[in-house]
Amino acid sequence: MKKILLVILLIFLLGSAVKADMFDSYSIGAGISTFSILGDNPAKLPIIQNDTTKKFVYGGSFDAVQSGFSARLTMYKGKRIRVPVDVDFTIYSSGERYPVSGLLTIYYWHEVHNLSVGSGFYYVLTHLDWAKTDIYAGADLRGNIITRSELTYRDHWRNAQNRDTSYVVNRKSGAFRIGSFARFGIEGQLKSKLKIDASIGVGILNLFPRDNKRGELLTPLQYYEKKEQIVPVLNFMLLLKYSL
Repeated sequence: MKKILLVILLIFLLGSAVKADMFDSYSIGAGISTFSILGDNPAKLPIIQNDTTKKFVYGGSFDAVQSGFSARLTMYKGKRIRVPVDVDFTIYSSGERYPVSGLLTIYYWHEVHNLSVGSGFYYVLTHLDWAKTDIYAGADLRGNIITRSELTYRDHWRNAQNRDTSYVVNRKSGAFRIGSFARFGIEGQLKSKLKIDASIGVGILNLFPRDNKRGELLTPLQYYEKKEQIVPVLNFMLLLKYSL
């Protein structure tokens, strides 16, 4: 946690120094950031598949929206140019339940974290005077620090409910990947210094490098995995920003 806070502090200090020479103004903001995995990537599949007609792989079970937090420093140049510096922390987590019999139920829990640091270029397409709102579009490049994936097993016996059977099945090694997003958003003014920023981004978590020996990026086990496929994602971000 100390390292994460240090990275955030250094980014904001760097942005402040750059602003003095190159930019007219800047703002800081924080809020929620959610990710949804697109397509048929194995990260969306169940951990244990029951469909025998399909090729068996251990899935990541991340088929729902995954939540996280985001902080952003935005640097402004004129009325059109904006350069964001983002720090995101996303928690990918999911659980599955498998009833085996009337007495036994098996539980699996899979969790991976992603610390993402990036910057980009946004251009204001139009300004709505009546709503005090800017509509912008742009792209950004991000470095994604993926933690070790952890798969936990627990079985529950109805006749021995106090028995603790939890243990970690596997920890797939962490990874670093460069990703990129195309983003469309709106920034509206709430008060003199308060703004709200909502945006949607479509991108890829692992443009490069990729490690086929490690297997898929967001699955818990390497078995039956021959390569690392791209992980396309949809990101929604809602930030409350303060102008400095």
